Amino acid sequence: MSRIDFVDKEILRLMKLAGCHQIGYGLESASPQILKNIRKPLSLDLAKKIVKLTKEAGIDVRAMFMLGNPGETEETIRQTINLAIELKPDLAIFNITTPLPGTEMYVWAKEKGYLLAKRWSEFDHADVVMYLPTISPEKIKYYYRIAYKRFYIRLSYMLRRLAKINTLIDLKNNVKSLFSILGFAAEK
Repeated sequence: MSRIDFVDKEILRLMKLAGCHQIGYGLESASPQILKNIRKPLSLDLAKKIVKLTKEAGIDVRAMFMLGNPGETEETIRQTINLAIELKPDLAIFNITTPLPGTEMYVWAKEKGYLLAKRWSEFDHADVVMYLPTISPEKIKYYYRIAYKRFYIRLSYMLRRLAKINTLIDLKNNVKSLFSILGFAAEK
């Protein structure tokens, strides 16, 4: 895991030489306003540059995004999904924003009466636990599934994954992942 503002071309080169094969970047959102709302000082131009440099260094990119941040709308979620597709990372992880106890967002959500969950087991990054006046929990859950479907069930993505298969284990893992995504995307 790294932040995009912690790496450059030389660091990536050295990381590859040291055996690094994948870096995860928490990009969170494509919306500058959402990034401001969650106090994530991230430049989308820098994100695009660093993802490209990481891939050029021969290191796989895992891009991580959060859906359902304060101020989120259907449009900002669509922008985030489109950014994930545009960046072409090797893996994209979409989580539902979860205000964990002890965080500033948790305090904010609790003070506003936005917490929907009371039990710790519900704070799993896959369920909506926070009400937002700008988008319904049902829409967040809908776009959560759409994000995975739109990112992974694309011919261009599948061809890139196939090109990286080097062993029988790689093939088995990719087939297993495909069936997991298809099953997940089909759920209501």
